[in-house]
Amino acid sequence: MLLYEKLTEEDPVENSVVEYVFELINRMKKCQELAVKNMEGAKQKQKLWYDRKTVKRQFRPGELVWVVASSRPTKLSVQWIGPGEIVQQLSETNYVVKFPEKDKTCVYHVNMLKPYHERTENINLLYLEDNLKLEDEEGD
Repeated sequence: MLLYEKLTEEDPVENSVVEYVFELINRMKKCQELAVKNMEGAKQKQKLWYDRKTVKRQFRPGELVWVVASSRPTKLSVQWIGPGEIVQQLSETNYVVKFPEKDKTCVYHVNMLKPYHERTENINLLYLEDNLKLEDEEGD
């Protein structure tokens, strides 16, 4: 009986199409404002976590650097090419790098560079003279 009354009952106030469209637009604007507010909060949180672990790298012209190779056999293998020499800093994050074996220069982002540290060469010398004397003494 209640269902029949609900279905047969006429709505006392009927909204026009124009009113419905305006209400819909207002609800959509409120949803958009809420989404933008939440995105700003998430953006600040992500920036905080990113900034905790970042190290600002800066290079001067003349420094030697390693460059990440753009072509790799698999995405998990990392190959560094170089050393290359910093020629110029174009912006806060972009550098011009020249490789000694190539005549052209390339622009690289700072995330693709790491400093080159030249290692001292360790030469292992084997001093055989003492061993030869010991062998000669044993043979006598």
